[in-house]
Amino acid sequence: MRPGVRCCIVATFDEVAESELNVARRLLGSGSIEWILPHITLVPPQKCSVDVAWALAVRVARLATSVAPVDVELAGFGTFENRRVSGHIPVVRGAAELDVWRQQLGSCGEDRPYVPHVTLLNHIDLQTAQVLTDQLAAYRLSTTVAEVTLLVANTHSQRRAWRPLLRAVIGYGARQQRSHYKVVAVLSRTAPVMHRSGSNGVSCWLLRTTGELLGWVEVVPGPSGVWVLGPVVLCDEGDAGFGLEELMVDRLVDYLRPASVVVHQRDHPLERLGARSLSLKEVGLLRLDSFDEQVLGERWRPREGRGSATEDDGAKSQGISWKFLSFSTR
Repeated sequence: MRPGVRCCIVATFDEVAESELNVARRLLGSGSIEWILPHITLVPPQKCSVDVAWALAVRVARLATSVAPVDVELAGFGTFENRRVSGHIPVVRGAAELDVWRQQLGSCGEDRPYVPHVTLLNHIDLQTAQVLTDQLAAYRLSTTVAEVTLLVANTHSQRRAWRPLLRAVIGYGARQQRSHYKVVAVLSRTAPVMHRSGSNGVSCWLLRTTGELLGWVEVVPGPSGVWVLGPVVLCDEGDAGFGLEELMVDRLVDYLRPASVVVHQRDHPLERLGARSLSLKEVGLLRLDSFDEQVLGERWRPREGRGSATEDDGAKSQGISWKFLSFSTR
């Protein structure tokens, strides 16, 4: 992140609910679909330094490891009339639980009553607001809120697009003591470095409770319905050997049950979890021999001197051997 960012913390939705809410926003002519996710605000926008932004990331991680998903119902249509009129769908069930989340995240300087809602559109006139109130009176959406997201926006951009930095999955993190580290491991539906515009994978971040990012590992969808686990990244190579890598991999593995996972044999010693090496025939059946590693980035390319696979233990064309971890057959 660059200096001069704005941050806010919000509750976000799974793909199904997010898609439905975006359909409603699009039908109503919302101009914000491209620059912000549908969300329920927990901590309003504030201008942050980089240090403060990372401190907010730790707040999000701590919350995700200490609360359970919340069943919510959105219903009807409401308006706020401050400097401008905006239209929203109120939260009619689950509001009290979301207020607990908000309080756990800490003070944000807001003294107004908390009214959880999903904004649909801004800058509407009172006549349009009344029409929409009548038309959407019977609207209902029941869903489960199972992630809390840190959104960031560059304050120097002409159009302030809000991007998810940490999109933490509720209930799959852990707070642990590893050697001299007090760490928070949290799963996110975003990558921990913002070098890609989007990711359809899941990553596990490891943060010190003081806010320092220690490392991460990412898993992305591969061929034939399997997941492909990437290499562990530690920000400081001196942190190796304290069990940090195993903690992150364990969190991801637990989240993916009962899916099937493949890994490069050189990257993860997963025998203790039941992994086994694939034969060349199995690699072919899973189409891993034609897997495009470009989607995983340069770090996945085999390095000279690290050894290559044989016909018996991996994908000869890529110089990689694979291990397979299947939870559905254990």
